[in-house]
Amino acid sequence: MTIRDWDKFKNGIWDFACLDGCWGGTRISPTDVDGLVERNGKFLYLEAKSPGSRPTQGQDITFKALSRNPDNTVLVWEGESATRTVERITVYVAGEAREVPRPSLEQLRKCCAKWFKVADNRKP
Repeated sequence: MTIRDWDKFKNGIWDFACLDGCWGGTRISPTDVDGLVERNGKFLYLEAKSPGSRPTQGQDITFKALSRNPDNTVLVWEGESATRTVERITVYVAGEAREVPRPSLEQLRKCCAKWFKVADNRKP
């Protein structure tokens, strides 16, 4: 997704505190996903984090649960968007989080291209 209108984008971000109390007395709070790609019924969830930031415990639980479905993959990376520097890449597949060796923007692109190749060849 290319952001064409930053003001419109910022005005579309919700504070989910408006849903507090909807989750049966638990500590549940909504999470967001930064991107989602679908191809032939396969889904790639994308989550970008700032340097040194990791998924929260709730996100980790959610990403593992999503990835237990063989049609879902979750790709999380840490890095600096302004410089397009990637410091860490984690792929959630089959309910497990796997670190990608030698993280870089090129490695991130390879992960996406590999997912697409698999999803694109799948027969409906």
